Amino acid sequence: MVSSISNPDLDSEALKNIVAKLHIHRNSPIPRFLQLKSQFEYLIVTGVCSPGQRLPSIRMVSAALNVGPATIARAYHELEMARLVVSSDKLGFFVVGGEVAQSEPHERIQAMVTEVIDNAIAEGISLDQVFEVFVAQIATMRMTLARPQIALIGKREGRIAELAMHIRHALADLNADVSTVPLEQLAEDIDGWLPTLQKMQQVVCLLWDVKQAQELLIGHGIDVVPLRGVLRDDVREKIAALPEHVKVGIIASSNQFIDGMITAVMALNPALKIVGSTDAQHRKAMRTLCDKVDCIIYGTPARAIVKQELHRPIDEIELVYVPDPTSLQQLRRLLHVDLHKHNNPKNRQIDK
Repeated sequence: MVSSISNPDLDSEALKNIVAKLHIHRNSPIPRFLQLKSQFEYLIVTGVCSPGQRLPSIRMVSAALNVGPATIARAYHELEMARLVVSSDKLGFFVVGGEVAQSEPHERIQAMVTEVIDNAIAEGISLDQVFEVFVAQIATMRMTLARPQIALIGKREGRIAELAMHIRHALADLNADVSTVPLEQLAEDIDGWLPTLQKMQQVVCLLWDVKQAQELLIGHGIDVVPLRGVLRDDVREKIAALPEHVKVGIIASSNQFIDGMITAVMALNPALKIVGSTDAQHRKAMRTLCDKVDCIIYGTPARAIVKQELHRPIDEIELVYVPDPTSLQQLRRLLHVDLHKHNNPKNRQIDK
């Protein structure tokens, strides 16, 4: 609510004085709507725009600064989302009443800002320079908070960096920040990782690692979103192109994955002759298998051992998995819900 609304016929000189305090740095990396929002925030918090004050119209600011009306409208909308102004379809935008603008948290922040400014002046820094630093820092923080934060848990040898890159590309329009968390490190130092994971919008993991990740995190209130995996396109093409007479051996990182690997390979090329299979931990059995086949197909976690033990020229195909499109769409929906909650003022609480 607004405690008092200014007269719509307010002297235009008052509005011109507000506009005169605004500026746009056209070469700045900070979006123009954020530049304007930060300036209005400063004018409101410092009392230049008092409670009930009507703000200059979108058309007026647009003409004065030579900036598109959509940019001004977005800046005003951001101020409204921050509960600093309210809008009226007929009258425009007004600064909120004193009960919000001068609330206790704002007073504490204003005191801290004043102290910072005093210290800066004592160091010989001009007010204009201080203002630029504040604008830049606020813009940086706003972008960081609006950027979806995702943690990807995966085995150290599981191409985790490549998986993270794949997710970033799939969510490029959201500018998602995807951090990697090696499963082995998480198991060794879960307390050290918890502060990072608790800040994330989503924690994700490929399906075959999700059980271990959930067991580590379920007691800490962190949900792990499973991502189904599909073979990368080039891997599928290689397997499908293998001729019928080729003798194939399957090497998994663990016995529990062998049947699934065989199923995946045969689905792509039913005519293949699979001579045998083993897990990479049984190195003698693996060497024996490699001596009998023309081609080995192995899982990513077994890559390091396979490279060590392969002592003769042989065709090899690594089963490289990436998140399937359906899982990525589900992740996108979850992120959309989280960001909506974060950006909705009704879902925010101010600590008192």
